[in-house]
Amino acid sequence: MNYIPDEKVLEVRNRADIVEIISEAVRLKRTGKNHLGLCPFHTEKTPSFTVSPDKQIFHCFGCGEGGNVFSFLMKYTGLSFPEAVRQVGRRYGINIPRRSLTPEQRKGINQRERLRMANQEAKAFYQNALMKTSAGRNALEYLRRRGINDVMIETFALGFAPDGWRALTDHLKRAGFSSDLARSAGLIVQNKQENGYYDRFRNRIIFPIFDLGEQVVGFGGRIMDDGEPKYLNSPESPVYNKRRILYGLNRSRQACRRSGIIHIVEGYFDLLTLFQHGIENTAATLGTALTEEHIRLIKGHAEQTVLVFDADESGIKAALRSCNLFLQAGIDARVLVLPDGHDPDSFVREFGADAFQSAVGKAPGMIGFIFNSAVDQFGLSIEGKIRIISHLQPVLADINDPIARSLYIRELADRIGVGEHAIQEKIRQSAGKKGPDVDPDTRPASGKKRETITGRAYKLEKLIVAMLLQYPDMIPDVEQSGIINRFSDQQLRTVGQQVIKNKQIPGVRVPDLIEMTNDPDLKRTIASLAMGDDDRWSRKGCLQLITQYQNISDTGHHRFIEEIKTAEAAGDHKKVAQLQQQWALKQKPKKHEAVGME
Repeated sequence: MNYIPDEKVLEVRNRADIVEIISEAVRLKRTGKNHLGLCPFHTEKTPSFTVSPDKQIFHCFGCGEGGNVFSFLMKYTGLSFPEAVRQVGRRYGINIPRRSLTPEQRKGINQRERLRMANQEAKAFYQNALMKTSAGRNALEYLRRRGINDVMIETFALGFAPDGWRALTDHLKRAGFSSDLARSAGLIVQNKQENGYYDRFRNRIIFPIFDLGEQVVGFGGRIMDDGEPKYLNSPESPVYNKRRILYGLNRSRQACRRSGIIHIVEGYFDLLTLFQHGIENTAATLGTALTEEHIRLIKGHAEQTVLVFDADESGIKAALRSCNLFLQAGIDARVLVLPDGHDPDSFVREFGADAFQSAVGKAPGMIGFIFNSAVDQFGLSIEGKIRIISHLQPVLADINDPIARSLYIRELADRIGVGEHAIQEKIRQSAGKKGPDVDPDTRPASGKKRETITGRAYKLEKLIVAMLLQYPDMIPDVEQSGIINRFSDQQLRTVGQQVIKNKQIPGVRVPDLIEMTNDPDLKRTIASLAMGDDDRWSRKGCLQLITQYQNISDTGHHRFIEEIKTAEAAGDHKKVAQLQQQWALKQKPKKHEAVGME
């Protein structure tokens, strides 16, 4: 249910600067008229994610994602369309009043939005319990004993879950949220008899978990005594995916961008203490190991990553697992292992922020850390050196940059007293076993495979639609020719028809066209075709392009296309070859073909 008036949606979209908004998630560099960066939706080493400030659209030439500012926020943060509009509206000071919703209207709103509304209500309940009830007094004193001041409590919206079975359950019911919805959000739990519900969090400090859109998507709870489990987190839900969210990044991302550095810690209190002591460029994992999604999120906010771990066995193992992920993604990071008995929280409180920053400055890179760990584990005996090389062989083989790999091999050789040539030979053996390397950036983009049989006609159809989007002066000529309705590619035909249909609507632009369709594939197609240089078109060339398509259409092209498609669907490769040969014979390609451009 879209309860935001269309005129408000249009006002927000026209005011928004897509480069400004996407820059908060992706580090962009200006290249000509557009901006380029690493795509946040797939892993890549070569930037292919393009943002056009003129057209107010984005498109990734690697994975095919594309759309307008709302499309980006919905894909990147998981927001619903109304939530994306409201978020952008708040940014630009556009007031979008919330109507008071009846229970019937609330049911009509999509589930994701209702879950966020329930989480927001729970956050307010926990905050009130901490700051304004006698039951929350002990929790407040606990936080202050841990060194957390009132500013941090307010900044991170900390709360308290009362020690009762149904405090939140009953509150949410009174607020109009169903038990099924609250259970889906992970706020309450159904009892074993399945005849009632109780609060998930009881007698715990509450840490609301926000996404980058400042929406509450989950909670973490910390017990204040020696009970177990010490920490309890919300289960995953349609709005909460712990593999894609880092705690505190909603508050720290600007500091990360300013400094170019992000510190990754493991716990809630680690982050709060660092933040309070001025080390604001920090984010925390949520009771899980770092994932590929986390790394894509990190690289969009900082150039350098510092992984901060405890010195115990589990901390070392977590660091090593994280290093492998960063190396596979082609991203370097430093690894800070704190002294025995310390986590970031205790270290900073005892030694101060300057001591922490000094330790960060001395932290080794990932390869250096892995070297040190291998030496500590195997020792420097002859047998130990052999095991070190075998242990590090796949790590070094995975380093794509030959210069970096050579330097690391030299460092390892010097460290353990083994010749570089011997280590290089060992790595060559490893690479030979793995088979030839394939650069992921050279692999075909995901998505539906285009049928090669469309050949020349498909290229012309694609070019004509791009022309309509980039050079709208030609819309009347294309409409008069009627060629759009003869397109063999259904998706291109739909886009072309939509452009022509909306030609009379004042001020309709590419972002508006994107918003007029609910089909994600169409959104991506429009963004892809619109992302071009408008100055390349000439009216003479465009008219020649129209004529060219008319000529091939009039020669019976579409009959051949349909016959070939049918043969391909039936797996009759012999007939496909015969038909393609017949078509080739009918064609008389010109040496120079019009392309509609100068």
